[in-house]
Amino acid sequence: MSTRLSRMLTILTLAAALPAAAEGGEQPAAEDLVRAEILADGAEVRPGATFPVGVRLRIAEGWHVYWKNPGDSGLPTDVAWRLPAGWEAGDLGWPVPEVSWAGPIINYGYEGEVVLLASVHAPADAAGAIAIGADVSWLVCNPETCIPGKAKLDRTIEPGVATGDADALRAAREELPQPAPWKARLAAGPDHVTLAIAEPALAEARIASAYFFPTANDVIDHAAEQRLERG
Repeated sequence: MSTRLSRMLTILTLAAALPAAAEGGEQPAAEDLVRAEILADGAEVRPGATFPVGVRLRIAEGWHVYWKNPGDSGLPTDVAWRLPAGWEAGDLGWPVPEVSWAGPIINYGYEGEVVLLASVHAPADAAGAIAIGADVSWLVCNPETCIPGKAKLDRTIEPGVATGDADALRAAREELPQPAPWKARLAAGPDHVTLAIAEPALAEARIASAYFFPTANDVIDHAAEQRLERG
């Protein structure tokens, strides 16, 4: 049996065991495990301008939610914005996830707190208060069980009026991954993938570790060892 097939059978076994694990005791309420809220600052809202909004998830200790690629198991958090006609929201911005192991499988996600950001564009004729809504769903897990959760969030902001969310939004922007200024080369072999960056300035950077997070779920073997080589 191949390693890949063996791991897939392990994933299925773990998934099948989750409901049984939960039945052994009373499940905590989903709303007690993840508290969700919309972040928005009216001071940044102007007709024709683009401003940041976010969904902040506060996650109970010992539990986690998932990145846009959850890894070998789990489901990504989903945010569906509800905006007035003429207002548009861009794609979600995801902070760099944490890596966690569950037996032989690997997952990407967040513990503690995470803010998922989006940019909203206001139409040129925007005026008056704006009602921002978001339908959010997630899967929150601990080592024994997983519980789906969802929330219907609403927030009304006044253009030009600060809400107190500016610092949280600024901190969330700083958590987003940034484009690297270097050129990279990707080469795929029969049993490995090599990501190479040729940049003389990196020789003195003394990089001790690096990790490749694939945004697509079926590109690599998530649990395979990743090695960093310098030269």
